[in-house]
Amino acid sequence: MSPDQYKTLIDVMTLITTIILSVSTIVLSVKVSKKNTGFNEVQLRQIINSAIYEINECSISLDHDQNNQLLQKVFFSSIECYLNIYDDLCGTYLDGKIDKKRFEKNYKDEIINLVDNEEFKDYYKRGNDQLKSKYKKTLKVYYQLTDKESTSQKLLRDESI
Repeated sequence: MSPDQYKTLIDVMTLITTIILSVSTIVLSVKVSKKNTGFNEVQLRQIINSAIYEINECSISLDHDQNNQLLQKVFFSSIECYLNIYDDLCGTYLDGKIDKKRFEKNYKDEIINLVDNEEFKDYYKRGNDQLKSKYKKTLKVYYQLTDKESTSQKLLRDESI
């Protein structure tokens, strides 16, 4: 293996380790929060910031090696981890396990920006395809917070979410 291949391998292993640690932190935080009445807001903000940091790190690595398929997979995995954090958070909101007024104050703009962001359009889908999105809890909260009509009505009535 060449020195560049070793460096890439080490970078990828570092990114994967970071993702695994972040996912573990998320799982532990969710388990702890279920025992409490809600999320510790400071911990939640740290989890979100950590996910953003991972995406940025992956993006920087991809800038140096755009054709590296492993880095691309790690990058998209980081994005899905980030979106899953918000989807889990929206699930706690929908289940009433978090202070709704504080949630709306702290996360309303973030959730609206997330769903409206063109970079994430493939994850949240558009129109009737939103019913096929993996992130239905986020979409349901988005529609509750924005009072938008159309496909949102199906999501709002969907009790399985």
